[in-house]
Amino acid sequence: MQSSRNKQGSAIILTALPVEYEAVRAHLSEWQEREYRGTLYEQGIFSTQGGIWEVGIAQAGAGNITAAFEIERAIAYFQPRVVLFVGVAGGLKDVGVGDVVVATKVYGYEAGKADRERFLPRPDVGESSYRLVQRAQAEARKPDWLQRIRGRSGPTPRVFVGPIASGEKVIAATRSETSRFLQAMYSDALAVEMEARGFLKATHANEHTQALIIRGISDLLDGKSRADASSTQEMAARHASAFAFQILARLDPPTASLDTGHDDQGAAIFSTKQVHQNPTLERASPIALPPHIPDEPYFPLPGREEQLRQLLTALRDPLGSPAIVIDGLGGLGKTAFAVELARRALQQQLFEKAVGDSAKQEQFTNEGIVRINEATLDFLALLDTIARQLDHWEIATLRPEEKLVRMAQLLRQHRHLLLIDNLESVDNAQKLVADLRGFLGSSRALITSRQKVRHDFVLPLSLRGLDQEDALFFIERDLQQRGGDQLLQASREKLIEICQVTGGAPLALKLVVAQAMFLDIDIVLQQLKLASDNIYPFIFRQSWEQLSFTAQLILIYVGRTVTTTVSWEELDGIGIAKQERELRAAVSQLVDYSLLDVYTSAGQVRYGIHQLTRQFINSDLPKLWEAQA
Repeated sequence: MQSSRNKQGSAIILTALPVEYEAVRAHLSEWQEREYRGTLYEQGIFSTQGGIWEVGIAQAGAGNITAAFEIERAIAYFQPRVVLFVGVAGGLKDVGVGDVVVATKVYGYEAGKADRERFLPRPDVGESSYRLVQRAQAEARKPDWLQRIRGRSGPTPRVFVGPIASGEKVIAATRSETSRFLQAMYSDALAVEMEARGFLKATHANEHTQALIIRGISDLLDGKSRADASSTQEMAARHASAFAFQILARLDPPTASLDTGHDDQGAAIFSTKQVHQNPTLERASPIALPPHIPDEPYFPLPGREEQLRQLLTALRDPLGSPAIVIDGLGGLGKTAFAVELARRALQQQLFEKAVGDSAKQEQFTNEGIVRINEATLDFLALLDTIARQLDHWEIATLRPEEKLVRMAQLLRQHRHLLLIDNLESVDNAQKLVADLRGFLGSSRALITSRQKVRHDFVLPLSLRGLDQEDALFFIERDLQQRGGDQLLQASREKLIEICQVTGGAPLALKLVVAQAMFLDIDIVLQQLKLASDNIYPFIFRQSWEQLSFTAQLILIYVGRTVTTTVSWEELDGIGIAKQERELRAAVSQLVDYSLLDVYTSAGQVRYGIHQLTRQFINSDLPKLWEAQA
C-alpha cells in the first residue's frame, strides 16, 4: 500500500469574478504560470494530512457558456480528478448574506419552450458528484471549516447543501418577473447564479472527474446593489473558498498517473518527472509544527524565495552545516520564514518530523505588546520538550547525564528538524547552540534569533527589510488575506512612502495595513513616524537594553548624524570609545544585534543602519533613554 505521504492529487477550481479568483488563490502556495492553447492558468500547492493537491485555477468570466468552455479546456490540460466551481451567488430562500450553499443539483431555469402566450419550462437539471456532496454534508455539520476563513468575517456563516438555479440573467429584485418564475417553478432552489449549469454540462462529459459547486451568498435579491457596494462579495468569496478547501483537505488525493510528453497542440503536460526536476514542486506530508511555534503566514516574495532555495539546498547536503541560524531585527519575518523553510523541508521528505520550542516572551499585535511566555528556555528543558514531542516521555524523568545520552541516541538514529524560535531571549544562547552540535547527528537545527550566533558549524542567514517591489507585493497579499481594499485606492507614490517609512519590515507593513482598514493612511503613517503604537519598543527595546554604553552612543551617533554610511576611521575619530578595543567590541555587538549593517565598497568596510532603526533613534529612543537614565 502506498504511504499517504507520497500521495498527490490534481484539482481545478474555476471562478467567474476577480474577487473569487483572489479568494481561492490565497489558500495556495508555490505558484507557477501555465499556458494551454493561449489560455493562462496558475497552478499552486495545497497540503493536507492525506497528501498534496496540485490545484490549477482559472477565471472564466460570467455566463454558463463561458464556464462550460473554460472548464472543458482546463480539464483537457490538467487531467484533474476533482473540479470545483467556487464563487458568489444571490440568495433565494432560507439563506443569509455570508452563508455558503453547496449545490446538490442545478436547475437550468431558462430551458423550455416559449409560445405566443407563455413560457413552458422543460427541466434541465445537472447534479454534483455524489461523493463530493456526501463530503460537503459531513463538513457542513462541523465548525472546522471556519478556521480556514481568511481575513475579516461577519456573523458566523452557515452551510446549506441543496439545489440552486442557474441562468444568464442578473436578478436584482424579488418582484422581478424572473424572480417570481423561480419561486413558482423552482421553489426549493436556495440560490441563483450564472455559471453552474454550464460547468456541470462540461464535467458530466468527462467521466473521470468529480464536480461540485460551492457558492457564498453575497446578496439577497432586494438588497443586491447595497450589498455589492458594502464588500459582501469579498466576504462571500472568502467563505466559499474556505469551505472548498475544507472539502479538499478531507479528501484522499489520488495518486496522479501522468505521462511525460506534449499534447498535439504543443502544450507541456505536467509530469512526475518534472516534479523531481523542480525541487519546489517535490511533495510529501504537510508540516506538523511543534506546539509553541507560531504558524505565521508566509507570502512567496521573490527575494525570500531565492533564500529559501539556497537553504533547502544546504539541508539536502548530508555534509552540510548541522545548524542554520536566521537572524535579523524584530519584525522582519524570521519566524514566518523559518516555518516555511521547515514546511518545505518536510514536504520534500528531508526529515521525518519537526520538533522544538519557542523562547518568545512577547507578541506584538495591533493593540500593543502582549506577554505570551514567562519562562525562558534552557538546554535540558529543551531536550525534555523534544523528547515529549517524539513520544519518549520517559526521557524527561531521567537524570541529566542519562538524559543527554538517550537524546543523543534518539537524534542520531532518526533525521529530525529541530526548530528553535526566538533564541535571543534565552540566557547564554551561544552556549545552547554549541551544546546542540553534539546531539544532532543526522538531524539538523533551524534557529531564529535577533542576535547573530557565531560558531564555525553554523550556516547564518541575515534577513533584512523587503525591497520596494517585495514590500508592495507583501501589502497586496496582506490586503487580500484581510479582505480590505482601502489601500488599493492609494496611489503608487503613497504605497512607496509606506515601504520607505516601514523600512520594508513585514511587521510594520502589517500594522499599516491593519490600521488602514479604519484610519486614513496619512494618519497611520504619521502615527508610525511618531512611534505611538509601541512598534519600536517591541522591535528594539530588548536589543537596546543589552548594548554596552559605548555601543548605545555609537548607534545614536550613526542614527542622528550619518545619512548613508560611515567608515571605521570616522567612528574611531569621534572619540566615543577611549580605546580601539572598546570600539571594536561595541561595533561587533551592534552588528551581532543587526542594529548596524556592514557594507563593502571598493575594498573598504563601511557601516549603516536600517531605516526602522533610524526612526527608532529619532523618535522613541529619547523617551527610553530618559527612563533608563
